[in-house]
Amino acid sequence: MVAARPLLALLSALAILSGCGPPSGGDGPSGVAPGDDPVVRPTPSAVLTVTFDAGEGDSSEASLSCAAGADEVTGYLRLERAPDLCRRLGELKGFLTSPPARGRACAEVFGGPAKAQISGRIDGRRVDRRLARTDACQITDWDRVDVLLPDVE
Repeated sequence: MVAARPLLALLSALAILSGCGPPSGGDGPSGVAPGDDPVVRPTPSAVLTVTFDAGEGDSSEASLSCAAGADEVTGYLRLERAPDLCRRLGELKGFLTSPPARGRACAEVFGGPAKAQISGRIDGRRVDRRLARTDACQITDWDRVDVLLPDVE
């Protein structure tokens, strides 16, 4: 009976993890949001505003505009290359235009008080994504779009 305990613990852990759902908030079985597969996508048409608050009440803002031959960044993103950000946005389009998966099981890990909101449009689809670092799922989401966010300490 003692030998069965490790097996039961392993089976319990697998049962818990199987109910966690995709870590990225995607709808697919691999955790990849629709339109977010690893295949390089063409640069989307986009106009986004990113508002960032490190948690001290002072917020900063940046914008990203992607259009054929006229990619542009402002605010804290101004030091980044707009064409590179726009190409990366093609990979993030499905994630940013879909809500987080419902019923995600998230570890209680506090990553800091920083918050961000990304809003606008990508290829005509509405973006209204709020990000924080208040649990493991939200930290994963944050890390996924970190190219659009300032570094946090």
